[in-house]
Amino acid sequence: MTVDPARIMKIREDLETATLRINPLIQRAESAFSKIGPGFPASVLLERVPPRRGKKGPHYLHKLWLRRHGTSWRLFVESCPEDMSKTPTFSLLETSSRRLRLLALKALPELEAALFPNSGGRSASPAATTQRRS
Repeated sequence: MTVDPARIMKIREDLETATLRINPLIQRAESAFSKIGPGFPASVLLERVPPRRGKKGPHYLHKLWLRRHGTSWRLFVESCPEDMSKTPTFSLLETSSRRLRLLALKALPELEAALFPNSGGRSASPAATTQRRS
């Protein structure tokens, strides 16, 4: 079996082009949420990652969050062990891995349903959480 270097380069270029298109979509979603001004943060589960093969320990959770960041609402990815044995880390979605950004784009309707459960007849899933301030 021979590998065509030109084909590999084309695939790589196509993948890089697709990756560059992700962040403008994220920015548009953040802008839309900022205009709506939900008033409270919300999250949805993106994935539950088992320990690496041969390793013991808790599953890792990645959640998509909409949180206040300065004067606007931004999308973040939270990473933490399922047993909360370590402090969760938050990173801007724009700077997360391509895989997590793609998962997050797919999860945006679920996040919207968590924020606005009565809009469009959708309901929030059990994995969605909101934090209303009292």
